[in-house]
Amino acid sequence: MYFIETEEELKGKRIAFTHMAQFAEAITIVTEDKGIFVVEQEDDEGFLKETTTYNELRARKYIFEHKYILSELNKLEIITKEEVHNYNKELRLERERMVLEEAARREKREKEEYERLNKKYG
Repeated sequence: MYFIETEEELKGKRIAFTHMAQFAEAITIVTEDKGIFVVEQEDDEGFLKETTTYNELRARKYIFEHKYILSELNKLEIITKEEVHNYNKELRLERERMVLEEAARREKREKEEYERLNKKYG
């Protein structure tokens, strides 16, 4: 699996899967060689305004958070169960890191506040 970030990279590729549901956040195009292209079209009062191609990070997040697309890509062997497991593990580790960082910041703020009050009131 790899991520396609420009329309030009799609040229000459054979399409293996698309997801263009009416109310989907983005359009997903997957090539037979396991390339994934995700694009969003912003609509401004009925007139097409802007097309945005997702970069790898944003496309990965979009794909892995949409169970239907993920399931279909798993069936086509574009994304393996191991890749899903690794992505979920990365998310869990990132959340744990963020929780630890927030706890450290809170501890520092509390210590500074304690020292300030202790200095003020003895």
